[in-house]
Amino acid sequence: MSTKISQKRILVHCVHGISCSAAVGAALLVALPLVSAPNGRAPATTLSVAAAPAYVTARSSTADVNWGFRAQLAEWEHGSVG
Repeated sequence: MSTKISQKRILVHCVHGISCSAAVGAALLVALPLVSAPNGRAPATTLSVAAAPAYVTARSSTADVNWGFRAQLAEWEHGSVG
C-alpha cells in the first residue's frame, strides 16, 4: 500500500491563528514531504525544524511560532523523527 500526497494547500487554524496553528503547520512540514523543489522536478521533501517555522511565517502575515513551540518541535524532531 502506498500513500500519495497531493499538492494541495492545508489550512490549520486556531482561535488567533498566530502560534499554535503555525506550530502544527511547521510540524507537518517536518514530518511529511510536502514542500516541492523550486523547479518542480525534484520530489517533495521535508523541512528541518529550523526551516519549517520560517517557511510558515513567510506565507502567513500573522503566523509566529513562539519559542516554546520551537523547543518542542526540536525535541520532537530529535526524539521521534530523526
